[in-house]
Amino acid sequence: MTYMDLIQDERFNRLLEKYLKSENQGIDYKEYFKHFIENLNKKEIIVPVLGIQGAGKSSFLNSILMEDNILPTDVDETTCVPVEVRYGENTNEAIIHYLNGKKENINIENLEKYVHNDYNRANNLQVSKIVLYNKSDVLKDNIVLVDLPGVGSLTPENQRTTLEYVNKLVAGIFMIRTNPPITRTEKNFINALWPKLSNTIFVQNKWNDESDDDADEAKEHNEGVLSSISYAHNEEKQINVNIVNVYEAVKAKFTKDVELYENCGIVNVIDEIKNISKEYNRDLINTLNQRVNEALKNINDRINTYKSLTLNENEQNDLEKEEKIKEIKMILSENKKKIRNCRAYADDEMENIIENSSKIIKENIENLRLELRRIINKGIVDGHRLSLIYKETSDKAINNIMDEVLVSISELVKNLNGELEDITIKGFDGTYENISFFNKKSSIKYEKSLPTVLGVSTGVIGTIGAIGILGGPAGILVGMGISLAFSLIGEHIRTKIVENRASYTIRDLEPMIEDLENYLKSEIIDDLRAKGKDVDDSIKELKNKLEKTFKEDMEIIEKQYEVTYNEGHILEFEEDSKILNGLINGLEGQKEK
Repeated sequence: MTYMDLIQDERFNRLLEKYLKSENQGIDYKEYFKHFIENLNKKEIIVPVLGIQGAGKSSFLNSILMEDNILPTDVDETTCVPVEVRYGENTNEAIIHYLNGKKENINIENLEKYVHNDYNRANNLQVSKIVLYNKSDVLKDNIVLVDLPGVGSLTPENQRTTLEYVNKLVAGIFMIRTNPPITRTEKNFINALWPKLSNTIFVQNKWNDESDDDADEAKEHNEGVLSSISYAHNEEKQINVNIVNVYEAVKAKFTKDVELYENCGIVNVIDEIKNISKEYNRDLINTLNQRVNEALKNINDRINTYKSLTLNENEQNDLEKEEKIKEIKMILSENKKKIRNCRAYADDEMENIIENSSKIIKENIENLRLELRRIINKGIVDGHRLSLIYKETSDKAINNIMDEVLVSISELVKNLNGELEDITIKGFDGTYENISFFNKKSSIKYEKSLPTVLGVSTGVIGTIGAIGILGGPAGILVGMGISLAFSLIGEHIRTKIVENRASYTIRDLEPMIEDLENYLKSEIIDDLRAKGKDVDDSIKELKNKLEKTFKEDMEIIEKQYEVTYNEGHILEFEEDSKILNGLINGLEGQKEK
């Protein structure tokens, strides 16, 4: 008997209904298993392709999926809206989804009018996304590849949509360049995303005019930068950057040159993409098996508890009841203290970050003024040159600010998770453990996404979702870091200096500098204050969930000990125990095979 057989077995479901239905075991197991079966093979794995403008994202996707140059690949910024590529037979049509909820089917030949920035500048057509279908084996196992607008050239119009994809990350492909290798802007973006990048493929694009030595040197540099980011997040992740000549991959794909295709580096990346689905489904199945074993153990414990209650004297039962309720009250009292301390810590630290961020912005804007004054005093005053210099110096200021703010946020995320890990919650198996115990279980990272998929969001899943693996307070801060990375990297904040005057003074530039300072304060300080409130609300929500769970536990214990049991109950429990052991033996027999 397999695990999948077991959860559809009438005997197992009868025992679940009888012994765990009324229990506050953290989840309704029957509903959990039912939705798991229904959704396991429907779960889509969204894999966005991320990277700076011009890194070769669209060409990369063309080289994997297309028989023609379907996705636009001009040198200038092209992709202005997300393009999802899903597995399907109807490869000649594209579905245009608009922000107002309407949809339109078009022929693939007209795709450029909607996705290309030259035709749909700043997404004036109000497209939310475009869906294409493709028969590539890469997509067969529920993989959805997404071509996103380039980081660093995001307009306000498409920024929100791009963020939505990033927030749904199960995995991602990050395109980086050989020349230049990872820049500070890219590093800050990757640093903000890192907590979500549990399964990321790094692809370094090598154009034909870049030598093998150039590519190897850049790979070494890029892997070093990525390792330093990993280390900063207290991880020891093995970093591998795949070198791919995307131009050769596209050429080989369209000309059906098998040898060239195999030698350009793209095949290894395709294998890694396929493995995302295999590993994800494997881990989901392992999680299901773990939950089945825990359900079996819970049923067994529950039967033994009832058998004990039938044999004990009333006085002994009363003592046991009081001890159990006393234990829960003590845990609840300790949790309240820890949560109060956690709220106070988060509030104090957020205020410190806000105060420090104000200073960081002020200092860097003042340095920007001094640098521009120095440049103008050297005689560089014409519009075009000054515009380029202004962009370069403002980029430097913004990267300095991002460096320091992201470090502060990362530190708070790490410390906040540490504070929360001492709080005690009830697990699937009915035992009480610190949150740190559950966060060590790899299965939790998959269950983080299951409530949405499976339609369940109560008990231990709901609690862990509110606190662990970047849910709850920590998740709010991680999301803020990503949001800041998008908004601060975006090209739209680089005000251009008009070229209708022969010369400029620092006084002429002051309004632009002030606008930049005000923008940064609005994006960073205002968002920090809002996220501070969200963090506090999330901690209060955790407190309420825990109090509700423990109160229900005490009510259940009261009811257990109120019932009068007789010899008929003993026979009933013995029979159920035999059925349960038969199911367990059936599973173990399958394991041995």
